[in-house]
Amino acid sequence: MEKFHLRYYNTNALIFTIVILSLGIGLLSDWLQFNGYFIGISTVSTIGSLLFFFDKYLWKYPVFKLLVWTPNLNGRYEGDIDFIHPIEGVQTNKKCVLEIKQTGSKIKIKSFFEKEDNSEQTISRSKVESLIKNDDDTFSIVLTYENRGIVNNSNFPPHYGTNILEVIDNDEGKFLIGEYYTSRNPQTRGTMKVKFNSKKLKNHF
Repeated sequence: MEKFHLRYYNTNALIFTIVILSLGIGLLSDWLQFNGYFIGISTVSTIGSLLFFFDKYLWKYPVFKLLVWTPNLNGRYEGDIDFIHPIEGVQTNKKCVLEIKQTGSKIKIKSFFEKEDNSEQTISRSKVESLIKNDDDTFSIVLTYENRGIVNNSNFPPHYGTNILEVIDNDEGKFLIGEYYTSRNPQTRGTMKVKFNSKKLKNHF
């Protein structure tokens, strides 16, 4: 079973649900035995299986949203980054894609960037991710990512970076907008704006 974290769960609601499930499973087990069905039901394993199924699939549906406080950000986002080119020193714009894979307890993000010759560049993979609920009830994503660079290309070495993105959901669509900076030398930094495009992940630019 995958690791199960409680950081994005409403703890009181989760505890109440576990208590109700425990009572329900106990009553069901007693009823089965009373009626001659000698079927052993493990409360712990049954609740664990239900929580796993909920965390992976059910958490995103409105009827279950009382248990988690995070928005559903799953999907593919397309847009641009703006930055100062580290070699040429000029303002540069590049198309980019973010793909988010999220469960009730965790979120993983991959970023893909278009090169000048329209071919795909290296992939940035999130290593540490946090969904944050702001004081005004909006949400932000803060993540640290790793990019392994391009082999034998001194202009694009392996590096780490950080993204701080605000989640904006309005009549025009769902956007992730914010800033990023890297550990490259010279350091690169810039802004990113991507818009939700599809629930389907392509795993490439």
